Amino acid sequence: MPPSITICCQLFYPELISTGQTITELAQALAAKRVRISVLCAQPSLLSTDKLPADMTLDPITIRRLPSTRFSKSCLLGKLCNHVTFGVSLMLHLLKSREKGPLMVLTNPPFLLGCVGLVAWIRRRRLILVMFDLYPDTAIACGFLNAKGLLAKIWRRFNQLGYHKASHIVVLGRCMASVLKPQLHQKDQAKLRIIPIWSHDATQKQPVFPNPYRQKWGLEEKFVVLYSGNMGRFHDMETLIEASILLKNEPHIRIVFVGHGHKRSLVSQDSHVYDHVPQDELPNLLACADVGLVSLMPQQLGLSVPSKTVGLLTAGVPVIAVIPPCAEMAQVLVENNCGWVVKNGEAAILANLIRALSKNKKEVETKKSQALLTAKRLFSLSDIADAYMELFDIPWYNQEDS
Repeated sequence: MPPSITICCQLFYPELISTGQTITELAQALAAKRVRISVLCAQPSLLSTDKLPADMTLDPITIRRLPSTRFSKSCLLGKLCNHVTFGVSLMLHLLKSREKGPLMVLTNPPFLLGCVGLVAWIRRRRLILVMFDLYPDTAIACGFLNAKGLLAKIWRRFNQLGYHKASHIVVLGRCMASVLKPQLHQKDQAKLRIIPIWSHDATQKQPVFPNPYRQKWGLEEKFVVLYSGNMGRFHDMETLIEASILLKNEPHIRIVFVGHGHKRSLVSQDSHVYDHVPQDELPNLLACADVGLVSLMPQQLGLSVPSKTVGLLTAGVPVIAVIPPCAEMAQVLVENNCGWVVKNGEAAILANLIRALSKNKKEVETKKSQALLTAKRLFSLSDIADAYMELFDIPWYNQEDS
């Protein structure tokens, strides 16, 4: 029988948004390598309130949905309650489970690595931690937590359970590794592995021509700059919005915002702002853009990686990143000539760059070609799944194996 890996993450299929989309695709890629995948997750709470069966399959992946509260994400207390109840359910389930295979744990909920680290130590199970965000650092950077407070100290100590038990600690980039490494005991620092985020399968599908969103939103003959995704506390929406205001009298330029989040309310009512599009429409949405936008607040440097960058590059869309120049994605854009980097707060420089690009189709087309090449070389899901396979230390099964 093929080996088995248990993935622990709050969001999973059919909640194809944020981590749910990303980890579902990785699970499918691992399953394609003849590995048995089981997923322990929560009931949907973001895109749908429909309750799903506790046990289901995404052939050949088995999914167990554990009981937890399902309060709205917009309510901070409700979101915290969802995290805690799922974490408790997961710990109880793993303590009772007779499975012996490796556990792969994501930072969703953010305190999960400590919880599962304790269980993995009790049940003697191999543990791989995948750090999509660093906590409590992210909560501290957002002002939710006092860095010197008791809760932050307890949280960090609790994290050490996971770090100590883990065989590998995966981070998404060089800047994240540089932030986490000093927090690890010396013997745990050797466990760090940098494996980037991967390109979503949906972005690789061929878009429709003529583009339906250019037609629907009146973007024909316009130079379109697209921000698509969460507009959360981590994102520097302020610089993007200020630049869009500076360009509002440029009739040939359109800055389009698509998505939701805490900072969406900052976007002017007369701006071009729309709701999330269905997942199967993502190729068409990205194809309507000449250039994409991503952003990250400077205090989030090394704590998060704007993964939407990869989706844009995979769709052949060059990227303007409003992030610190030493951030992982800023380095990727510069090193591979597939985008531009603007420092946080420099809205006038961003507006001037967009204005210049709208008149320089040759530079944009060159960056588009480089975007596709970069995505294929650095962010192939199949290659990244191979990198994860090496961490599990289990036999690699070819499709033709019986």
